[in-house]
Amino acid sequence: MLVKVEKGSFCRMEGVRLMLARVLLVLQLVVLVVILSPLAVFYLFGLLVTAGLSLWRLLQRDYGAGEEAANLAPALNVLYSLALIQGALFFYYFTSRLLGRRLANLVAGVYSFGGEGEEEDDGGRASVVDYMRQTRNGCEKDPSSVRGRNIVTFAVTMMKESSSSSLSSGDYSSGARILDKLLSQAWLREQHELIRQLVGSSTELMEKLLQTLRCTGTRDRGVREHAARIVAHLAGEITLARDPVHNCIYSLLDVTTTTPRNQQQDDDNDDDDDDSAQSSDHYKKLMVQGLVILHKLAAAEHNRRIIINSTQGRQLLSMAMAPVSADLLHRIDHEAWNDIVACSLQLMCRLVTAPGETGDKLRSQVLNDKDAIGTMERILNCDGCNEKRLYILAINIVTQLPMAAKNKVVDEASSMSVESRRKFTKLLLLIYTDEEKDAFMRQMAGEALAMLSERSKSDATIILKASDSTLKDLTAMLLDVNSNRGYRICAAEILEHLYIRYTEQDGYLNNLTEAMKDVLPKVLGEIFLCHGRIKKSNQE
Repeated sequence: MLVKVEKGSFCRMEGVRLMLARVLLVLQLVVLVVILSPLAVFYLFGLLVTAGLSLWRLLQRDYGAGEEAANLAPALNVLYSLALIQGALFFYYFTSRLLGRRLANLVAGVYSFGGEGEEEDDGGRASVVDYMRQTRNGCEKDPSSVRGRNIVTFAVTMMKESSSSSLSSGDYSSGARILDKLLSQAWLREQHELIRQLVGSSTELMEKLLQTLRCTGTRDRGVREHAARIVAHLAGEITLARDPVHNCIYSLLDVTTTTPRNQQQDDDNDDDDDDSAQSSDHYKKLMVQGLVILHKLAAAEHNRRIIINSTQGRQLLSMAMAPVSADLLHRIDHEAWNDIVACSLQLMCRLVTAPGETGDKLRSQVLNDKDAIGTMERILNCDGCNEKRLYILAINIVTQLPMAAKNKVVDEASSMSVESRRKFTKLLLLIYTDEEKDAFMRQMAGEALAMLSERSKSDATIILKASDSTLKDLTAMLLDVNSNRGYRICAAEILEHLYIRYTEQDGYLNNLTEAMKDVLPKVLGEIFLCHGRIKKSNQE
C-alpha cells in the first residue's frame, strides 16, 4: 500500500513538472516573438527605420499650426534631415559591404579560388577577401599605394614579410596558396610571367620556398605542397649547383615516406589509419613534384653534368628512378602509382635522349639499371597499363638501347646485352603484329622498329632474326589494302631498312631478297593504279 501511494505521488509530481515546462516554453516563445524579435530588427535596421520615418515626416510636414509650430518646424526639419542622412550613410555602408562580398566572390570565381555557391578552395576566397581589405585600408591612408598593386604582388609581399621561422604562418601560407592557384591555370599567362619575375629573381623568396620543402611537420603539409608546385613551375630559374636544391629534392623523393610506417598499428586504430592514408597521399603528391622539378632541371646542360658527375646528383637520379626500379606499378597498384611512375619515366626519357658526352653517360646510368629495364618490359607487355603515355615513354627509352651500345657506354656486366635488345625487339614485333592490341600501341611499336632497323646492321639483324615469321608478317601487313595506312608505312620502312642493312650471305638474306622481289611489283602496281585514279579524277 505504501509503495502504491509513493508511486502515485511521484506521477503527480512528474505531471506538474511537465505542465510547468510547457508554460515556461510558451512564455519564452511569447517573449521571443513579441519583445526580442522586434528589438533585433530595430538593432539591425534601426537606422533604416528612423530614416524612413524621417523621410515621411519631411514629406508630410504636419507639425501643427500657430506660433509654436513656426519655431518648431525648422528644428524638426533639421532633426529629420540628420536622421535621414545618417540612415543614408548606413545604407551606403551596408550596400558597399554587400557589394564587396559579391566582388570577392566574382574575383575568387575568376581565379577558381571558390566563388559564391561553390565549395571554398582551401581558404582561397578568404585570401581574396583579405587582399581586398588590405588594399582598401591602404588606399584610405595613401591612394597612391595601390599603384601597381595586384593579387600577385600582394601574395609575394605577404611571403616576403613572413619571417623564416614562421613559414607555416597564415600570411606565408596564404601567399603561397594564391601563387600556386594562379600557376595552375595555363590561361593566366601575364600572371605567370609576373610571378616568374618577382619570385624567380628573388633569392630571398626562393630560399624560403626551398626551406619550406624541407618542413616535415603535419601542420606544414598544405604549405609544403603549395611550395613544391611553385618551385616546380619555376624550376628553370634555379640550378643544382646550389646546395639547398639537392637536399630539397631529396626530401621530396624519399620513397620510404609514402607508405605507412606501422600497418599493424594502423589496423588497430581507425584514426591512425586515416592519418596514414592522408600522409601517404601527401608524400605521393610531393614525389610527383620532386620528379617534375628534376625533369625541368635536367633540360639544362650544366644541370645534367651535375647529375651525372657528382655523388649527390647520381643519388638523386637513383631516387628518381626508384619508382620504376621497384616496379611499384605492378607490385602495389596501377592507379595509385601511375602518375609517379609516369613522371619517373619522363625524366629517364629526357636523360637518355640528351645529346653529347653527358648524354652518353646518362644513358649508361639509366639503361644499366636492370630492374628499371625489367619494369619497362612489363609495361609494354601489361594489359593493365592502359595509360598511353606509359607506352610512349617506355618505347622512347627502349629505342635508346642500341644507341647506348653503339657509343660503348654500357657496362659489359650489365643487363644491356644483345640478349636484352633481342628481347625488347621481339616484344615490339609482337605488339606491332598483334591485331588484338590497341591501335596506338601498334603504331608506336611500328615506328620504334622502323627507327631501330635504320640505326645499325646489328639492330636490323636482331629484327630479321627475332622470329621465323617476321618477313611473312611484315609483307602481309604491307600488302593488306584493308590494313591501317600507318601500319603499312611502318612495314615498308622496316623492309627497306632490312634490305639495305642486312648483308650476311645466308638463308635470311635469300628469304629477304625473295620477299622484296615479290612485294615490290605489287606495291608499285598499287601506287601506279592509285596515281592513275587521282589523275583521272583531276581531269574530270
